[in-house]
Amino acid sequence: MIRIVALGDSTTNCVKKAGVTEATAWRTLLAADLAKRLKRPVEAINAGVDADVAPLALKRLERDVLARKPDWVVVMLGTNDAGFFRPPNGVADTPRVSLEEFEKTMREIIQQVRKAGAGVVLCTSVPMSGHYGLRDLPAYQQNGLNYLVKQYAEVTRRLARELGLPLAEVHEAFEKHAQRDAFIPDGIHPNAEGQRLIADTILPVLERALAEAAPHK
Repeated sequence: MIRIVALGDSTTNCVKKAGVTEATAWRTLLAADLAKRLKRPVEAINAGVDADVAPLALKRLERDVLARKPDWVVVMLGTNDAGFFRPPNGVADTPRVSLEEFEKTMREIIQQVRKAGAGVVLCTSVPMSGHYGLRDLPAYQQNGLNYLVKQYAEVTRRLARELGLPLAEVHEAFEKHAQRDAFIPDGIHPNAEGQRLIADTILPVLERALAEAAPHK
């Protein structure tokens, strides 16, 4: 059995958003596809929490991730960290988490996961689509809807390069896709087609990482 824990926010939790079910969630698709390719059982556990940011994910890392003894942890954070939205209903003029704090926290998450003996796959986060409810904020109108999300995705890329970690370019996969807005109908949560795109983007990265890595257990 290969055990994968998916750590992230609502785009990892994903069920009951944009019509997604457990059967169509990217982590479910990823586990099924990986099991077929490897011809061995794969379990994917959800550790995504709605509205989460990296510092909150770090606080629950032991309980929600490490306690489950994963072989691999797939980390996809950044969209909420970069956002002006303040749960439950507020809006601010600064990101929820600064770039510096995001990088520092991501480093700590990676360090703790590796120390526990699990592999790490980093994912750049899902971009917002043109349906996003706050798309008319002046900063977005002036700089582009995903100008901040792109900066946080670049931190994730840089950490992957620096630390020698596998990277799944989820952000680019959506940005380059002609159906980006259709795949993210509420502005932030991918639908079933978007879930398929995420799974298809992570699958070859994780499969390659498994082939290259020594056994973790």
